[in-house]
Amino acid sequence: MQYADDYRPRIAVASLYSVLNKLFDLAPPVLIGMAVDVVVSQQDSFLAKMGLVEVPAQLVGLGILTAVLWGFESLFDYLKSVGWRNLAQDLQHDLRIDTYAHVQELDMAYFEEQSTGVDVGAQRRHQSTGAIPRHREPMKSSSWSRPSSSSWGRLSSWHHPSPG
Repeated sequence: MQYADDYRPRIAVASLYSVLNKLFDLAPPVLIGMAVDVVVSQQDSFLAKMGLVEVPAQLVGLGILTAVLWGFESLFDYLKSVGWRNLAQDLQHDLRIDTYAHVQELDMAYFEEQSTGVDVGAQRRHQSTGAIPRHREPMKSSSWSRPSSSSWGRLSSWHHPSPG
């Protein structure tokens, strides 16, 4: 977490945007309840007690309130997305820079002692299970179809040459 220490203020701001976004996400059920209250209670509704006595004025006020709340929800959704994305990119950048600097400082002896490369046998075993087919015939129609058995035969013979 030492890398995140420098980003604590940005983490707090992005968290605040996330919380505000969730609070504004809760507005639609409240607005629906207020609309039902206006229709059922009319002059005795919550909005009437706030000063909007006439039903048309209550509906216009409710419409304006709806637009404002959805505007804030959209704003905080955008700010939350941008805040967390930029924070993640900057944190990854710092990690990559530090990792590169660390690798550059290592002695050559370290690299001579460490195993490098991949386990080709493990790769072939994984590919032979069909988990990640490496070749597919071009699609001949608008829908995807499983490659024919002849293409699977070519695939397996390409990855695993037959003896002799």
